[in-house]
Amino acid sequence: MKAGIYLRCATSEDEEATLDTQEARCRAAAALAGCEVDPEFIWKERWSGIDLERPKLGEVRQAARAGRISALFVCRPDRLSRDPVQLVTLMEELRAYGVKIHFAAGSTYSGLEAFTAGILEFASQMERAELTERSMQARIRLARSGSLPVGANAGLFGYDYDKVRKMRIVNEEEAEAIRMMFQWASEGVTTYRIAKRLNEMDLRTKRGSYWSRLAVLRILTNCAFTGVQHYGKYRYRRTGDGKRVVSPRPASEVIRVVGFSPPLISQELFGKVQERLEARRSRGAKSGG
Repeated sequence: MKAGIYLRCATSEDEEATLDTQEARCRAAAALAGCEVDPEFIWKERWSGIDLERPKLGEVRQAARAGRISALFVCRPDRLSRDPVQLVTLMEELRAYGVKIHFAAGSTYSGLEAFTAGILEFASQMERAELTERSMQARIRLARSGSLPVGANAGLFGYDYDKVRKMRIVNEEEAEAIRMMFQWASEGVTTYRIAKRLNEMDLRTKRGSYWSRLAVLRILTNCAFTGVQHYGKYRYRRTGDGKRVVSPRPASEVIRVVGFSPPLISQELFGKVQERLEARRSRGAKSGG
C-alpha cells in the first residue's frame, strides 16, 4: 500500500518538536501496518486546525483524488481538523477515494472516529461558550467604564467615534440636523415629512443614503441623543436550525453607560417627541391604520 503521512501543528506550538514527534509515531504505525511511505507523500504544515483550506491538506486531498495514495497516517484526529463537522466530512471524502485512514494513537476508520468526533464537538462547544462568556464579560467591563466596543452603535448619526477614548464625539453638522429633526417632531411634523425635508436639503444618512420615515423614527426614539446610552438591552441566540432570535433582557441586566454619548438634545424635548409619537400610534391603532 502506498501511504502518506500528514503532520500539522498549531501556530502557537513548537513546530519542529511537535512535527518530529508526530512523524515518528506515524512512521512506526505505518511500519506495523506494512505500508510503504514515500518521502514525496509526507506533508507538514503549521496551520490552524479550524481552517479546512490548508495548503498541505489540499495536496493530501489532491493525491487521494488522483489515486496516488491508498493509506494516510495521522497522529490524532484533531491533526486533520479540530472542527468535528469538518473532520467527519474530510474522513468521508478520503474514504470515498479509497484511502484508508490510520491514526497513530488509535485504529483505522471505525466507530472510534465517531466517538472522537463527538468528544471534539463537546470540546468545541465548551470552548465557544467560554470564549463567548469571556468576550461578554470584557464588553460589560468596558461599558461600566463609560466606553463601548466600536461595533456597538458607534457610527450613530450626529457623532463620530473616537477610537482612542472609545467614545462618541459630536459631529457638528450632523448634530444640527438631529436638533432640527427633534424640533420638527415636537411641533407635530410626521416622520415622512421630516425625511422629505432632509432629502430636499440634500442631507444624507451616516451611510450616505436617502432618509426614509423608518430611519427618522429610529433617530427620534433613540435616547442616546440625550446622553443616555444603554448596553445589553437585547439577548441574541441561534436556534437549532440556525435562525437568529432576539429577545429583551431584564431591566436589571441592562447597563447604563455614562459619558459615552455627549447630549445633543434635552430630556424634556425627547420626552415631548415620544408623547407625540405615542399619540400618533394610538390614533393609528384606533382607526385600524
